[in-house]
Amino acid sequence: MDWKSTALRALGLKALLLGAVAGLWASLLGELARALLPAPSDPLLSAVPLLALGLTLGALLAPADSLLNRFPRRAARAALAGGVLGALAALLGHGGLGLLHAALPAQGPRWLGGAGFSAQMALFGAAVGFASAMGGARWALARRRAAHGLWAGALLGGLLAALLAVAGDRAGVYPAGLAAWAALLAWLLFWRELRFARRWLRVVSGPGEDSLFPLLGNKVTLGRLESNDIPLPHHREVFPRHCLLTRGDGAYRIIDEEQGGLVLVNFRQTQEQTLKPGDLLKVGTALLQYGEAK
Repeated sequence: MDWKSTALRALGLKALLLGAVAGLWASLLGELARALLPAPSDPLLSAVPLLALGLTLGALLAPADSLLNRFPRRAARAALAGGVLGALAALLGHGGLGLLHAALPAQGPRWLGGAGFSAQMALFGAAVGFASAMGGARWALARRRAAHGLWAGALLGGLLAALLAVAGDRAGVYPAGLAAWAALLAWLLFWRELRFARRWLRVVSGPGEDSLFPLLGNKVTLGRLESNDIPLPHHREVFPRHCLLTRGDGAYRIIDEEQGGLVLVNFRQTQEQTLKPGDLLKVGTALLQYGEAK
């Protein structure tokens, strides 16, 4: 098994585990809120358990890649965004379901309830996906993850609704189903993204060895600050914004903007150079390798 398969397998297992823990914790917190609160008539108060679910799920899932790569500041920003957007998605979903039930007769089609639940989970998925990339400068990645989270949340939400319809109110079904939903969403957002990336940088040695950074935009910043597209905060002699990678004509070029440190390609200093598969980049004490999918 090559280094890429090994790294992706390890990341996939961590993402699945983190997602499952997030789903279990969110469902338990929702059940606790339902047990402590009376059955109020105020729609806002009745949405509190769902609000708690959105906050918890967003806060725990959003920084998955940041936590796995040891970027605490990026993780904190993404967690805050995930909590807020997850809560808003919960309220919007609850309001939409309320309007749907009010507009339909008492005995409406059974599939409408599952469709509404699926739409609600799609909002969750889109919110978590978008927030997961907000800790850095990757706005293109945020939009990409929001789209993935939307369709994945809808699909997995439909499967979860079908499971709940078949199993009914049996104990443990909802927490297990939500844990599976969250785990699969985390896997789709993070592992799949790296699996199908066509171009990437890999840390060859030092802190974060074998970490993969997919190159997804036309401009990719690299530096010590965690707000960069490729942050290297654990490597010495890396400037806050060390260099820039730009895409054009189907290839990436590395550019020394003369505001960072030295850039070496294959151990030779360069100001600007087109990268080829297998090229080694020396940035401070960090050694990275450029790769492309066949």
